[in-house]
Parts: sequence; C-alpha cells; structure tokens
Amino acid sequence: MPQLFIIAAPPEIGKSTIGKKFISTNIGILNHDAFFIYYRARGEVDYEDLSNLKADNFIQQKLSNKLILVLK
Repeated sequence: MPQLFIIAAPPEIGKSTIGKKFISTNIGILNHDAFFIYYRARGEVDYEDLSNLKADNFIQQKLSNKLILVLK
C-alpha cells in the first residue's frame, strides 16, 4: 500500500530545508513551488496551471506504482 507523508507549514518557514534531513533520498518528494518557479521563469503564461498539472501527474504516478510519496 502506498504511503503518504505531508509536510505542511506556512510559506518560507523551511519545509524544504528541514524536510531533507528527515526524508530518505529514495522517496519521491513533490515540491510544488519548484514546478511553479520553473514554469514562471520560462515565461509560461499559464504557469500556475502547468505546475498544478505537473504536481497532479507526479502524485498519480507515485500512487499508481505504490511508491512512498512526500508532499510539501
């Protein structure tokens, strides 16, 4: 059965920094902010929609393969 861990906190509080200390490198980590920043930097007009789609696809792929997943 897939496992899901959620790291939730306000923006700019250090979820990415601290999370790396507690999460194994072989676990899939979804960093939605990274998708958002990537598409916005490329100048994509619909960067929010693209980042949401990328995040949704990531989650579906991990859960369908019964892999461990961390959302932050």
